[in-house]
Amino acid sequence: NTPFFLYLTPSAPHRPCIPPDFIKGSSQAGPRGDMVAMVDWMVGEIDKTLKRHGLVDDTLMIVTSDNGARLTDYYGNDYSHKSCGDLRGQKADIWDGGHREPFIVRWPGMVQPGTFNSDLVCLGDLFGLLYTRKHNL
Repeated sequence: NTPFFLYLTPSAPHRPCIPPDFIKGSSQAGPRGDMVAMVDWMVGEIDKTLKRHGLVDDTLMIVTSDNGARLTDYYGNDYSHKSCGDLRGQKADIWDGGHREPFIVRWPGMVQPGTFNSDLVCLGDLFGLLYTRKHNL
């Protein structure tokens, strides 16, 4: 009956890329790809827990990143995976591939499944919104 806030910031897929055995080789994109797969697994575990406790319908879930992806692993290996889609650039570049990232929202009753929006969002906006709501501003 008490609202909660979970802010999960895994170090994956940053270095060191040492995937656990249960996920190793699952991405076909090397150790870094496996670490991305591990983040997907983590989100799935959170989702299962929310379902087990009957909280899915009352929970706003956001999955996003802080910057674009790398086009190769840290050693320059290219696994022919288009981690930035068709965008120009990659992580740390000034182009779209360095700054656009997924912003996936599930909020039952508030956001229709399958909704697509191309508005610009800054992650700092989320923290401002949460602060404003908490302090009734």
